[in-house]
Amino acid sequence: MYFRYGRGDGQYAERLVVTRNAVRALAAVLAPLLLRRGRTTTRVAVLAGAAAYLSLPLARLRSSEHRWKAAAAVPAVLLVKDLAKACGCAYGLLERRVR
Repeated sequence: MYFRYGRGDGQYAERLVVTRNAVRALAAVLAPLLLRRGRTTTRVAVLAGAAAYLSLPLARLRSSEHRWKAAAAVPAVLLVKDLAKACGCAYGLLERRVR
């Protein structure tokens, strides 16, 4: 589903949307590396960014009956969503270029 959304983003080629997809995918790839090898200030910045990014989906779970179980899945679900959209966007951009 998200791959198809990303594909449409790529086919439309709106610069802001394509950039957003690329930045999210890049952040997902770089965050673990920066947490492992970065300085303390870099690690704090990465953790603050992750906390900000996760805050809205986690806030929406407050009223959920199974909030703790669901909260544990939020980071993985967002990672899959962001990477699927980025891959779809890249595919859509390639399709656009071939036409």
